[in-house]
Amino acid sequence: MVRPLNSIVGRVLLLVPAVWAALDVDINNEDSIKKAAALVAEDLMSYYIGEKPNEIPGILPGPPPNGNYYWWSGGLLWNTLIDYRNVTGDTKYTDSIVKGMEWQMGDHHDFVPANWTLNLSNGDQGTWANAALAAAMAGLPSPSTSQKTSDWLSVARTVVDEQSLRRFNNGTCKGALRFAIYQIMNGYNYLDTTSNANYFALTAGLAHKTKNDTLAKQAASTYDMMTKAGWIDNDFNVFDGAQTENDCKLINKIRFSQNPGLLLTGAAYMFQQTNSDETWKKRIDGLLDRTLKLFFPDGVAKEIACESSGQCNIDMKMYKGMLHRALGKTMQLAPYTKDKILPVLKTSTAAAVKTCTEGQNQRLCSAYWAEDSDVEAGAKDGAAAQLTVLNALNSVLMANPQSGGNGSSPAGGSGSNAGGSGQGSTDAAGGKKDGPGSMGTSTTVSTAALLGGIFFGVMALF
Repeated sequence: MVRPLNSIVGRVLLLVPAVWAALDVDINNEDSIKKAAALVAEDLMSYYIGEKPNEIPGILPGPPPNGNYYWWSGGLLWNTLIDYRNVTGDTKYTDSIVKGMEWQMGDHHDFVPANWTLNLSNGDQGTWANAALAAAMAGLPSPSTSQKTSDWLSVARTVVDEQSLRRFNNGTCKGALRFAIYQIMNGYNYLDTTSNANYFALTAGLAHKTKNDTLAKQAASTYDMMTKAGWIDNDFNVFDGAQTENDCKLINKIRFSQNPGLLLTGAAYMFQQTNSDETWKKRIDGLLDRTLKLFFPDGVAKEIACESSGQCNIDMKMYKGMLHRALGKTMQLAPYTKDKILPVLKTSTAAAVKTCTEGQNQRLCSAYWAEDSDVEAGAKDGAAAQLTVLNALNSVLMANPQSGGNGSSPAGGSGSNAGGSGQGSTDAAGGKKDGPGSMGTSTTVSTAALLGGIFFGVMALF
């Protein structure tokens, strides 16, 4: 006998909790983390409109006033999704990654596209170049071009070669990159750590990938320059940079989390490149101890320069996700650090996913995770929040040796970390303002999946 459907559905729904946890993640369970990451990635890509008619591929909506995001964040988006692909084996976004990066590669295959030429910084270009390095390490399809030299590794090397010719030539900061590429741009007289740390991570990563000693020497000299200039002090605090005046002695001592992350990534590559040289081990250890203490108060990542005051702009809200990625990469390249890094990544990521309760699907995340931060305000940041939480989830999965560090497709090594500042002027503090263990089954539940289960459960009753 066929029973009334409405009566059956009513009885089944009585068994469903009134409130559904959109991202109920077991942080010690690999499958659970992967399923949560898939949902966060799906929501992240819901903000990407680059494949719609009349839209620009490769970038998040912007720049202001047309959207919140500057050009550099597109490079971060693709690098994050390459990491996601590597640690989960999910290749569904590969075509979008390749198309987006191709579109923004520029006529000279150096990530200086014509429509951004007068706005991008060395750090912005470095962000995209590090994504190209990640693409090469992951074995992604090469750009669709008639020139055989334009594989992703060649594109990354082209950026290194160009930036090597843009050095500041005087005094203590000789050899440093400026924030701005061209003299007519704001920030031309500012030597920022992000541009130089990006260059360091990129050259170190290329040296590791290609076993090129010349690139390794370029990376080492860049780190040495930043130490000599005082941007990395004796306690391994990493400062934002300096003005060119007065022999670079006017150091801007604000500290943002992506900078030590980039330095850790480069140092970890150099640790591999030099067969565990003690110098690079000491640098990893110093940067790691100071960074964990400073940016993970109570075990949860926090952008200390701006978060408590509510003054973080969209760029800054993505930095601690970038730091998570760098720490994950450091575990892969310098495995002895895992016991120190992984517990902190787990604690921080667990706090991050607890914020993923917003939006119509009840799983959109916040860019703020610490108890004393405005989680509700951070949930209004759309792609930035999703990008940051996805980086956190990816970082925990990087602890699995199967996720690799040296690249194999699709689940091979995640690429070098890519940071970068937004485009535009710097504020008085040097921050960019309006511009620049055991793992097994999942406990992840989404509203859609739950309703689907209810439907098929009801149908089974007939």
